[in-house]
Amino acid sequence: MVNKIVLSTALTGLIMVAAVSPGLAQQKHLVYDGKISVEATELRQKGDSLLLNMELDIPTRYIDLDSRKSLSLIPVLEGSKGRMSFPPVIINGRNRNKVYKRKQSLNENSGEVVPYAVVRKGEPAMLHYIQQVPYEEWMDDAYLNMVEDLCGCGGANLSSVQNQIFPSIELEQIEVYSPQPKLAYIIPAVEQIKRRAEIKDVFLDFKVGSAAVIGSLNRNADELQKVEKMIREVKEDGNVKITGLTFKGYASPEGSVASNLRLSDARALSMKNYLISQIDLGDISVKSEGVGEDWEELEKLLSESSVQDKDKLLDIIRQCGTTDACEMRMRNVAGGMPYRQMLSALYPKLRRTVCSVDYTVRDFSLEEGKEIIKSHPQQLSLNEMYMVANSYPAGSEEFNDVFETAVRMFPNDDVASLNAANSAIERGDLVSAEKYLDRVNTTRGEAQNSRGILLMLEGDYDNAEAYFRRAQHAGVEAAGVNLGELAKKRENDFLVNQKKRK
Repeated sequence: MVNKIVLSTALTGLIMVAAVSPGLAQQKHLVYDGKISVEATELRQKGDSLLLNMELDIPTRYIDLDSRKSLSLIPVLEGSKGRMSFPPVIINGRNRNKVYKRKQSLNENSGEVVPYAVVRKGEPAMLHYIQQVPYEEWMDDAYLNMVEDLCGCGGANLSSVQNQIFPSIELEQIEVYSPQPKLAYIIPAVEQIKRRAEIKDVFLDFKVGSAAVIGSLNRNADELQKVEKMIREVKEDGNVKITGLTFKGYASPEGSVASNLRLSDARALSMKNYLISQIDLGDISVKSEGVGEDWEELEKLLSESSVQDKDKLLDIIRQCGTTDACEMRMRNVAGGMPYRQMLSALYPKLRRTVCSVDYTVRDFSLEEGKEIIKSHPQQLSLNEMYMVANSYPAGSEEFNDVFETAVRMFPNDDVASLNAANSAIERGDLVSAEKYLDRVNTTRGEAQNSRGILLMLEGDYDNAEAYFRRAQHAGVEAAGVNLGELAKKRENDFLVNQKKRK
């Protein structure tokens, strides 16, 4: 026996074949005294639409329905702020169905609700009920009831019963969009001649008024050994060529400026001569000079110290300059106690000779660079480090380590700082990224692009856009991509906030 289902042509545009939502368990509900089965398949939001999907098993043979009556099964969506009815499924008794057909043929159904389907008593039906309607905000907390309206002759409502079919709508979960920013790394310029220097402070003790280096005096042996070791290591390194040695002598401010200059010069010369006697330097140029009193270092050490009244002492240094009168003024602060503290705690650190070994380094291949960076990173140029970094996958530990090493070796270089900032952004370390960016000239387009990325990731979209546009105007191609990412993020945030997802 063929099941006959009468569908309204007026609703054809609303019918849609939809996949069952995998997250919603199918449930069967019995309505109309347990005679009709409704299988709840889908009630979910999809974008701007609400999808309703049910299977109705209507065994009319077992339904007690008078020939002159009809039963309407009406899906009704109800929420705290709204209500709507879907087209009903109508089950007609034999005589009632004749009246329905006659009205259809005479076009007399004007003003009546158009049914989803009409089933005649005696003709069992399996209905796949599908509806798609625009989704509205009030539906967020809505549920679906199946209302049973029993009607008699003339359409008089004889009874009405409702059963809950769906307790809630499966709301579409909008995934929070994570921007995929495009970073603008800078390829460092090739360093034509790699000039480097190894520098070591040597603190020697001298007899009062003497400039002679005495290896056996106090800690002198250890200090001399340190500087000899440094010079020998550079000299024996096959990758470098020493171009010169320089010894600069420094003194503390006690005594006159003139005498301290002479003493520092004599002690630097004495150390130079001592090391020449210990190490065969060949034709390497060796120079020495006395710098005298090191007020710059004194100011630095004093600012970091706990010396009494140090702020007064610092004011004297900054206002007075580097003269004997300046030293006298410091001696008179607070009865001389602060000066005595400096004399014992800070002045010994000023009396030193700085040894500088200047040398050049040969160029390295990529494979050589990958090994050299592990032991002597200072010998690589920024360009060589960049090539080493890019031999590893972007964002990998090795990739990031190289850029961190580069900025450590070249802390005052814009390119090193910018690339390190980009590397930090890639690994999600925004604190380090900002620290490195603060070192970079803000007029660089690539730096503006990176600053825009930081602001975008921190949620400051307006300022991020301003930086991206400046970078784009400066010719940074990546900025255009990032403006697109920013637009996606703004749209995603709008949807998340407007839809109030749960």
